[in-house]
Amino acid sequence: MDELREAGVELIFVTIPAPKNSEEKILHGVRGLFAEYERAKIAERFRLGKLRKVKEGHILVSEPLYGYKYLPKENGKHGYYEIDPEESRVVKLIFEWIADHGYTLRRVVRKLQELDIKPRKSKRGVWTTSTLSKLLRSKAYIGQAHWGSSYAVVPENPTNKEKYRKMKKSSRRTRPEEDWFVIPVPAIIDRNLFERARARLEANVALSRRNKKNEYLLAGKIRCACGRGRAGEGPQQGKYLYYRCTDRVLSFPLSATCTEKGINARVADKLVWEKIACLMSSEELLSEQVGRWFNAQEAKLNSSSGDTAIMEKDVATLKAQEDRYNKAYGAGLFTVEQLRE
Repeated sequence: MDELREAGVELIFVTIPAPKNSEEKILHGVRGLFAEYERAKIAERFRLGKLRKVKEGHILVSEPLYGYKYLPKENGKHGYYEIDPEESRVVKLIFEWIADHGYTLRRVVRKLQELDIKPRKSKRGVWTTSTLSKLLRSKAYIGQAHWGSSYAVVPENPTNKEKYRKMKKSSRRTRPEEDWFVIPVPAIIDRNLFERARARLEANVALSRRNKKNEYLLAGKIRCACGRGRAGEGPQQGKYLYYRCTDRVLSFPLSATCTEKGINARVADKLVWEKIACLMSSEELLSEQVGRWFNAQEAKLNSSSGDTAIMEKDVATLKAQEDRYNKAYGAGLFTVEQLRE
């Protein structure tokens, strides 16, 4: 509030008048403390209510799993899953293609596209390998839905490094499977088919040609004329190495929009490496870089002297806070021990 007021922003409260003096600020802080306590209690009541519902064997979901319809609570009966005939048929097909026909996930995507079978929600109207991978690993299809498989945490390496986030715990971490709550639901496939599909997925990952990687100096560092990145690709088990536009991968199973050809990786790597070696062995260029670095350090030192005004402002703010605490003590709002703290 003090920072907003110093910035010239007026605060208007809907339920109570804005605090004008020290006593009203302290009272406002006490109100905020109780409001925060009530918020925490509401969150805890919601958590306990969800936990009780799950322990009683009731499904708790906002969006039903593909293959099911969720019938909400009605006439005192809790909501439950009901098998969707059309979607469940697609689920069986996907498991059979993987387990019995040895399809890869990309081949399943292509097959679904050929049959014009669209996912429930998709802007492009096509399936993705990540969606299929999650579907094929869900035990709900053998009658064992789960809840509480993950919990929210603060991300260690956030992709969006913005200064302020209302929800700091924007990442999730998986709990051990024995700590999950299992909820019985109608089964779509039998356990044997499910296990065979899981085994086939693991085999596909182990035997994937993408695991036989080649050395690409510029992978992810060069871009195509269309704006997308170029990735390394080695046809015929690395006999030929190219940097190709990732548009055809990201557009799959739809047709690629980029028509640019591949770049010979061995030639490009050699040209770039020779140029880097030439630049790094130039005494003149290195001297210029060292000079720029020293100038940047001097500029940084000079700019740090301007931080004194900010520090003086912070000291003045702390002094004002100290005066408000003394006034509050003089008004008898708290004890000398609390003032000492």
